[in-house]
Amino acid sequence: MPARRASLADRTTMATVTLRLPEPEERERPGEEGAPGFLDALAGGWDALASTARWVVVEVAAVFPFGAALGLLYAVWRWLVRPLRARRTARDSGVPPAQGPGQD
Repeated sequence: MPARRASLADRTTMATVTLRLPEPEERERPGEEGAPGFLDALAGGWDALASTARWVVVEVAAVFPFGAALGLLYAVWRWLVRPLRARRTARDSGVPPAQGPGQD
């Protein structure tokens, strides 16, 4: 077994390594046939608009829970706290509170 390992070690140290480095391809210049045209610009603009719309939808979805919570707090304040404050202010000033339709 040690002789076999030594033999393999000798063969691998003398092994040939081949390295191929290809020449880089030439890129197209802007003035050549592959230059962008009107339809390319239109497609790019449409992609930008669609991406912006997607980001706006994502932002609205992220902010929605906070807006719903604030709206709920505002509704509670408007329907419960605000009338109580109006009654207290009217009582302190001696002016009767305003009555809505259907109230005597």
